[in-house]
Amino acid sequence: MRALAYLILLMLSMMACKQTEARVASKLTDEQLANLMLDIQFSEATLPEFSKVKQDSLKDLFFRKFSTVYKLSEEEVKEEVRNLEEDPDKLKLILDRVKILADSLR
Repeated sequence: MRALAYLILLMLSMMACKQTEARVASKLTDEQLANLMLDIQFSEATLPEFSKVKQDSLKDLFFRKFSTVYKLSEEEVKEEVRNLEEDPDKLKLILDRVKILADSLR
């Protein structure tokens, strides 16, 4: 859970440095975005256990799986995350939901 808290704080601090621009409509619902962010955070939390070569392979596998689950291309998944990062209000809403989802898994 420390890794999850660290990632959330990192994302929020990055957002504090960016200016918000015109908001782009998401292709995913808020619930889907929360699940995607949770999936990404869990996948990133597992990567340090592996060598750099394996990490790269696992990242590719994770993004392929995200693409399948959320019915978006890898680039669209990354775009959804970028768009979310550019909207601090929505990011906070989604990350609050991610925390609830993560807590429910305990």
